[in-house]
Parts: sequence; C-alpha cells; structure tokens
Amino acid sequence: MDKFTVKNKLGIGNQQLEYPIALMTADEVAYAGGVYANKNENTYYTKNSKDSSITGDTGWWTMSPIGYYSFSSKVYMVINSETTMGGIFGTTVDNTINAARPVLSIKACATWKSGDGTVSSPYEVEVDDACALADN
Repeated sequence: MDKFTVKNKLGIGNQQLEYPIALMTADEVAYAGGVYANKNENTYYTKNSKDSSITGDTGWWTMSPIGYYSFSSKVYMVINSETTMGGIFGTTVDNTINAARPVLSIKACATWKSGDGTVSSPYEVEVDDACALADN
C-alpha cells in the first residue's frame, strides 16, 4: 500500500496515492541493472516487448536530484542513444531534449493480461479478488 498522500491540513492522510504515477528514481534504475556512465541495453526499463523504446533515441528524466551546478539544478537521467543505451547520467534540468517516462504503482500480485507495451497495444494487467484485498 502506498503511504504518501496527505489529505488535510493536519498532515493526516489516507496512506494511498491519489494518482499512483511518477518518474523512476535513479535507485530504481540501478536496481533494474542501470549503471552510472555505462551502456546497458539489455534491461527491461529501456525497451518494451517489441524491442523498442517508448522514447525512441531520446533520454528520459528520473526524479532523483544530483545537486546544483553553475546556476542550475542537476538530476539523473537515462540515456537512450546507441552508444550509451540504458546508462545513468547526470544533466541539468534546463536540458530540454529529454523525455518524461512515467511509471505506475501497481500491486505486486497483479498479473499480465495482454499487450506488448507499444502505443497501439499497451500492457494490461489483471487484479483478481484475492489480489485486490491483499496489502501489497
């Protein structure tokens, strides 16, 4: 169960995200096989099941900050170019050539129903009754 949403002025929330969508963190990319400044094109986070990236050759932002450099904040990003596919790098937030690649928060017990991750056939998941009641 997600535990981030705050619903009232006292800081008391319902412990569920209202919209369970975000950008990946650099840690999540690293857990999936991404390595700083190294190519890694064989990871699931760079391509869908049709062996293509939803962002093409465009790199995409993570939500993890690095710091501040020369009047600009820096964040981690994932590169999708041929020479550095899947590598984690740092860039300033004023770099406008990157894409936003959202991820969803779903229950661990959800199962794949259909789709291949492309725009014309997005992934669909199923949540049976037992999964719907599970606390994960």
